[in-house]
Amino acid sequence: MEIITLKPLLHNSKEYIGLYFKRNAGIDHIIKKQKGVQWSQTHRCWYLPLSESVYETFKKDIKDKAGIENTALREYLKKKKLLEKQNPALANGNIATAIEPAKGTALKSVPAKPSQVKVLQTVSVGNLAQLETFTEMLTLKAYSPSTIKTYRNEFLQLLQVLKSKPAESLTVREIKRYMVFALKEQHISENTAHSRTNSMKFYYEQVLGRAKFFCDIPRPKKQDLLPKVFSQQDVAAIINAVKNLKHKVMLMLAYSVGLRVSEVVSLKTFQID
Repeated sequence: MEIITLKPLLHNSKEYIGLYFKRNAGIDHIIKKQKGVQWSQTHRCWYLPLSESVYETFKKDIKDKAGIENTALREYLKKKKLLEKQNPALANGNIATAIEPAKGTALKSVPAKPSQVKVLQTVSVGNLAQLETFTEMLTLKAYSPSTIKTYRNEFLQLLQVLKSKPAESLTVREIKRYMVFALKEQHISENTAHSRTNSMKFYYEQVLGRAKFFCDIPRPKKQDLLPKVFSQQDVAAIINAVKNLKHKVMLMLAYSVGLRVSEVVSLKTFQID
């Protein structure tokens, strides 16, 4: 019996089920009758919408002609479920909940974001599980949402390079080589390098409990940058552009006295000499 391999297929920013098999007139005839089926000249395969009803209909129609191998599809959906569990915003309101395409599951085709697709195509299930543990630990330690987002994104950059290699198996030497790659090949800035190092340090020392794991990993020297300031002419132009008298007084007061915005808005008349 012929075997049809089902794989996730991204086409025009939408997710489909790619059908791969040795060309067979009988199978071709059945596939051409499927609802929504199309041929991809680029991928040299037929593809169907990523839908539970479409999948079930196809499986029923083909059962006497060919077997189905869906390991790659199940792996993709499992990773997608893990990723969307960690970051619901990626789901666009719909989560592909099917891990095993079978009766009672729900496959849904939603617009695929490039960043999400890249993660699904490159990061292994095991490393996505590590990402979930990493994010949970950041939350438990009460890191700010912006810090969690930054650390998560930087850790994801490492996972995309690792692909199927377990993140927990990396040695100090391998992390050094990765940082050299990030600086020389990816051309990340010194600030990004520090954020990436901090994210990895948190993972290996706080999540995995490897004390002082990063002691031997040097950090790039930060650039000495002078602060950007407005000239007196620029400040005068900004103040003169304001027509509202109250707003103009507030700007002049903040500039001349050096007050913070919160100090200006909470200032009382009795505090003015």
